[in-house]
Amino acid sequence: MCRKWLHRRGVEITHATGYYKEPFLPPECYTLTEQQLCDIMVKELTEGIEGTGVRATVIGEIGTSKDITETEAKVFRAASRAHAETGAPICTHKRWARAAWSSWRSSRALALT
Repeated sequence: MCRKWLHRRGVEITHATGYYKEPFLPPECYTLTEQQLCDIMVKELTEGIEGTGVRATVIGEIGTSKDITETEAKVFRAASRAHAETGAPICTHKRWARAAWSSWRSSRALALT
């Protein structure tokens, strides 16, 4: 009912896929590979989130700590791969400019390969 009401009024709800930053990452971020995390994001963008049929339209919010951890870097690379595969935009949250620049360079390199 809520979805129909919003649709009639021209309101679009944006759903996201991805993972934030430590300490808010779920256990799968520590156990799955970069490619497996990418595959989850791509599936949520193309097929729907957790079997609902409701597709994500943005990747994010992908965040990093002041000192980027290896797991955060893996998540950011996975999000970059999902972006390269789908064209979906990435919404990031960087605590420090240096971290943002480093992440941008890493994602740019991935997108070009």
